[in-house]
Amino acid sequence: MTNIDLTQEIKLLAIEIGFAAVGITVPEPPLHLDVYLDWLQQQRHGEMAYLAAPRSVFLRSSPGELLPNCQSIIVLAARYTAPPSHLFSFDGAIVAQVAKNFAEKFAARGNLA
Repeated sequence: MTNIDLTQEIKLLAIEIGFAAVGITVPEPPLHLDVYLDWLQQQRHGEMAYLAAPRSVFLRSSPGELLPNCQSIIVLAARYTAPPSHLFSFDGAIVAQVAKNFAEKFAARGNLA
């Protein structure tokens, strides 16, 4: 399977299982990082202090540092409603479960080791 075929397969599966959008990028500094840094400098992140945390800024500016051997980053967008109140504290786990489901379905198609 070529890289183009694999990219198309990932995108089709993501849409098929309900993601609103999907993109694939490389783990390099974003082209418009300066816009994001300026946005932070202007305090536009409001109460979302985690966006301005040094580690977050570092990883956003150097995404390859999170997974050093990473060659591609798959970005998925999901539409969601607020989860039931007993799940609010596990928001990250919900996202992780969605990603796990995606990987399992992709693997079941024989495309992921």
